[in-house]
Amino acid sequence: MNDPSPVVATRGARTPRARNGTAQAQRLTRAQQRERTRAALVEAAVHVIGDSGYAGASVTAITRRAGVAQGTFYNYFESREDLFDRLLPTLSRTMFDRIRVAADGAPTEAAREEASLRAYFEFVREVPQFYRILYEAEIFAPAAHRSYIERVARSYARTLQRARTRGEIAAFSRRELESIVYMLMGARHYLSMRHMHRGHRDRLMPDWVIKAYMRLIRGLYQA
Repeated sequence: MNDPSPVVATRGARTPRARNGTAQAQRLTRAQQRERTRAALVEAAVHVIGDSGYAGASVTAITRRAGVAQGTFYNYFESREDLFDRLLPTLSRTMFDRIRVAADGAPTEAAREEASLRAYFEFVREVPQFYRILYEAEIFAPAAHRSYIERVARSYARTLQRARTRGEIAAFSRRELESIVYMLMGARHYLSMRHMHRGHRDRLMPDWVIKAYMRLIRGLYQA
């Protein structure tokens, strides 16, 4: 069974309209309809877990939110736990794609870091449920949580090693670079919690915070 399509909360979406101004009927193939239903279930799970946590995310609550019959759920997922295992990888794939597009073409690794940081904060703003899904996954979907942390760490390590090879960063050892990776991961987490997540859902990260972070990072790259 394939994973669901990437899901990101959309805003202001409009139904396509025909030339006469009436709603345009769209005929979907069976495969397209299945994918739409699967995506609806995943998006419903994002909202239910965001509101009630994994423990409160029953199949009934998810299907009610998605607007489908409860039995339909099992046409797409073997169990509630199966959906939990797929949810974080689905969201993180969307996030990584967003970051990769934002960072493409940056002239230096420091510039890539800033572009990546801004894309990350924008994703968290658009999907405020992400943090609860991520941190409760450590208990309810541990394999998915571990895979996510490892993927982020590997990506950061490649970035720093590339900068080291280019002479853009001080000659830290591989062991030291690994420690720096987790420092940077922690910085993103706590900055999000302080300025966006707790009590500030849907709030932009202040630009002065990003500039302060980059002053610190450029010290690393210019050391």
